[in-house]
Amino acid sequence: MTQRGWAEELTAVVAERVRSRRRELKMSAQQLADECARLGAPMQRSVIANFENGRRTTIAMTEIIALAAALRISPIYLMFPLGSGDPLEGLPGVSRSPYAWSLWFTGESRFVADIPLADEGVHPLDPLRELFPQLEDIRSGKEVIKEMQERLGLDVDAEIKKAQTREMVLRQQREQLMSELSEVEMVRSQLDPDAPEYGNRSAAAHHLRNQIETVQDEGIEASNRAWSLKSKKAEIDAMVRYVEAKEGVVRKQIARIRENGWADPDLGPEFSYLFDEKLEEPAAPDQPRIG
Repeated sequence: MTQRGWAEELTAVVAERVRSRRRELKMSAQQLADECARLGAPMQRSVIANFENGRRTTIAMTEIIALAAALRISPIYLMFPLGSGDPLEGLPGVSRSPYAWSLWFTGESRFVADIPLADEGVHPLDPLRELFPQLEDIRSGKEVIKEMQERLGLDVDAEIKKAQTREMVLRQQREQLMSELSEVEMVRSQLDPDAPEYGNRSAAAHHLRNQIETVQDEGIEASNRAWSLKSKKAEIDAMVRYVEAKEGVVRKQIARIRENGWADPDLGPEFSYLFDEKLEEPAAPDQPRIG
């Protein structure tokens, strides 16, 4: 294919993607033109119509960007028919899959049609590709922590201490009651079974056994509560360590970006705290399992 034919074919691909996406969103050509104007990149309805119908055979990169924003889609999805298995002539006389061209276009693939990128070193996108999955892990980890804390709805450390204190008090009460029961049993063993006092001692022993059983059940309940709270706290602490480790990885990537003289990426206010000077990386644990 000639250079002119190649350029027109690529433009036709973009036109088809624009038309398909516009129809998917149930937008008219006028609505698309209005949205471009709202974004500060005005484009006449007639221009869009001529472009989609093939009467206009060229398109500027600025127009692709404006159309992509108006159609709420990444520009790369307009430039390459991702999802299609048909080869695309991305360079004159060179046909590859749309996926292969998109990887080359974004720098994820260093070779296409045996044409390497000029610099095979680190590119600005490389650390960013490693950084963004870590940010998503941090965000989801914090959401899990918040959800767990809200589900508990209390001061876990204080409640654990409270449950442990109650368990200790109940244990002491049980020991005291056991001592009293032992004394009652010893006195009763020395009495005549027919004596009135024997019956009194038997009744006292029965009452003490009931108390001991009640205190023992309450102690088990307090112990189980303490264990349950400590288990939940351990889950939260494990997730906190996981998030901290991910933050360490992000700081390492930020340091890598700065070492190459590149500008800090704009991660928004949510992650602005990561741009301090603490660039040490904790050992990254496996993601904790939340039971």
